[in-house]
Amino acid sequence: MANATDEKRISLADAEKIWKLLDSNPYELSTVVIHLAWRCGLSTSTIWTLKWREIDFEKAFLRLSDRDVPIEQKTLRQLSIWKNVCDGYGCEHITVSLKTKKYIVIQSLSRIVRDALSGIGLASINIKDLRNDFIERALKQYDWEYAMKICGLTTSTYKTEYARMGSHERPIGPRVNEETSDMECLRQVLEKNKGSTVGLALWLVFDADLRIGETASLQWDQVDFAKRTVSTERGETILSEQLTEMLEKEKASRLPDEPAYVILSPKSRKPMDFARTSVTIKNLLMKSGLSTTDVKALKSAIAQEPLKHAVMDFVRKNGSVNGAKASEILGTTKASALSILKALSDEGKLAKTRKDGWHLSEEVVSVENWRNAVIELARKQGCVTRGEVAEMLHTGNYSARSLLRNMRQEGTLKQIHGKGAYELSDKRLNEDEK
Repeated sequence: MANATDEKRISLADAEKIWKLLDSNPYELSTVVIHLAWRCGLSTSTIWTLKWREIDFEKAFLRLSDRDVPIEQKTLRQLSIWKNVCDGYGCEHITVSLKTKKYIVIQSLSRIVRDALSGIGLASINIKDLRNDFIERALKQYDWEYAMKICGLTTSTYKTEYARMGSHERPIGPRVNEETSDMECLRQVLEKNKGSTVGLALWLVFDADLRIGETASLQWDQVDFAKRTVSTERGETILSEQLTEMLEKEKASRLPDEPAYVILSPKSRKPMDFARTSVTIKNLLMKSGLSTTDVKALKSAIAQEPLKHAVMDFVRKNGSVNGAKASEILGTTKASALSILKALSDEGKLAKTRKDGWHLSEEVVSVENWRNAVIELARKQGCVTRGEVAEMLHTGNYSARSLLRNMRQEGTLKQIHGKGAYELSDKRLNEDEK
């Protein structure tokens, strides 16, 4: 059997091409399949059998029968877009043909990926290569046990095919154009610290949405393992399967004479008060590269993630969004919707225009580049009109007229007599020739 590292490797240049392909084709099944193989490490058969109910959009995980696989932000957005496309088809599987609106045969997956990658000159890369690239990156990013788990590798497969991809080797397929959000970073922190006291506290705070004080004072009689709930003064909270397993393991490890508190100091085996619990959690967050160690602010930022996804999906489909429409989509007040739009603008994902709200940032010409954009359009078409400039810059007719007038006065453009159009001036053409 060939070693995994003998397969086709994905270079930085290859990765850039693949990202461009994925970003420009969000409504194609091939894009979904490539995302799942390359960014989640799924095999052809796992992708083919994947069902919508196995995708946890809220927690950003694939809940497979043998493992949970984290979903990064760009892949989560792509799956959300594809779900909207497939709604109404009545198919429980995600691999649906847009042409027939039916579940496709497994042989079609390799073909559609091959056809898509051939179009960008990467015909030699297949689904197995994409999956291997994910596995090798996972072995660099996580400890080998967790990497094996999320990749679905057996110990024998790891030893024979991937063990040499230790920390001494250069990672393959570096992350290109990847947006590491606080949600993704926090998810990695939670996974890496499952077996520690601070990890359990972190899970209770972020996965069960307990406050730090509630976490520090939590006792075992407040945890109902049968119902998978935890009770506080604010009411009952449902526990996730992972957190329930962690709590069961922690309780089983306790000695009969130890305090009945869930969180105990690892050394003294005594309860940790609010101050110590808070400092311990914040120290871990600080070391993990999150944008803030303020738990309340971090929870708020994470709660905004699905709202941001919804807005971005709408803009991709419709071209733009304004405050009123965002409020309608999100079911929030206009002020709350505007705060989401501003956050997306601050992250460089959306840009506000003077005419019709927010657009994808890459589709909007910044004000400082307006003149260059007009010059390029005039050079390309031979002339430009006020309406064309207003449409290109997403601005009003008044702003477009003012810009053209100023460019005429400075000698860059000249007006074509008898027409409401402008062309490059002789002065500008001479400068271009030089």
